[in-house]
Amino acid sequence: MIDLNKIKHIYIYPGLTDMRLGIFGLRKKILETLELETNALYMFCSMSKNQIKIIEITNSSTWLYQNKLLHGKFIWPMKGDKAELTKEELKLIIEGAGLIKSIEHKGENIALF
Repeated sequence: MIDLNKIKHIYIYPGLTDMRLGIFGLRKKILETLELETNALYMFCSMSKNQIKIIEITNSSTWLYQNKLLHGKFIWPMKGDKAELTKEELKLIIEGAGLIKSIEHKGENIALF
């Protein structure tokens, strides 16, 4: 799990990303023009908006995290340049996915998105 205490910057990339790209594909095709910062997160969303990938850069390694929703979609910006999120905003994205799972387990058919 991501230790947010060590994270200095969280970047979100608007638009949709081909999730067939793995850790090196995302770094090369999406981030190649940037100098990657250590202790930073880079977030991307799938074409179907039901999946996000997060790249974490540490001093010694690069991590790839993935979250895929069974139902529903992430609310994701479609236009603009990369933006920096706060840790609280990242938690809202992650907790939002958890909320969807919680509702699904209760057996309710509520369309959130």
